[in-house]
Amino acid sequence: MFQAALRGGLGFSLVLALAVAAGGCDGGSTGEGGAGGTGGETSSGGAGGTGGAGGTGGSGGMSGIPGNSVQGTVDYAGSQMGTLIVGLYETCPPMGPPVQLKVQSFDMPVFPQAFSLGSIKAGSYYIAAVLDIGNDNPTQPGPEDLLACSAQVEITDAAGAETTITLEDQ
Repeated sequence: MFQAALRGGLGFSLVLALAVAAGGCDGGSTGEGGAGGTGGETSSGGAGGTGGAGGTGGSGGMSGIPGNSVQGTVDYAGSQMGTLIVGLYETCPPMGPPVQLKVQSFDMPVFPQAFSLGSIKAGSYYIAAVLDIGNDNPTQPGPEDLLACSAQVEITDAAGAETTITLEDQ
């Protein structure tokens, strides 16, 4: 799988801040996160985008994954600690708000950290993971924070996708 480490910019910071803020206020669903931390998927029906323009590559259509969803893990072998935020985007690096404001947050991730995002409109997407080093500002990634994206995944009404994202120290 294609895995790339990227640095967040101001545009990504602003939309991530809006997504996390909106998710915390809209009454979206909250569930348990993976081992070692709590997390919740949040969504808001009004904002966000629609499915991407399509493309090739990625790892969509995996059997056993429910339609309109993506599941996977975030790997990290380093020693940095912080809040992990996983979101659904149309581009990599992220250049706008998370699609349908799909974000899952883990206060104390244990790697490999499992994640799951559901109720996703069919389309082609990227999953971005940010590790907020020091937990000082999870809504605005800084130069010390780690960011990585998945390969493009294809989500359909009949089949979801599974992916792995690897964060690397800078």
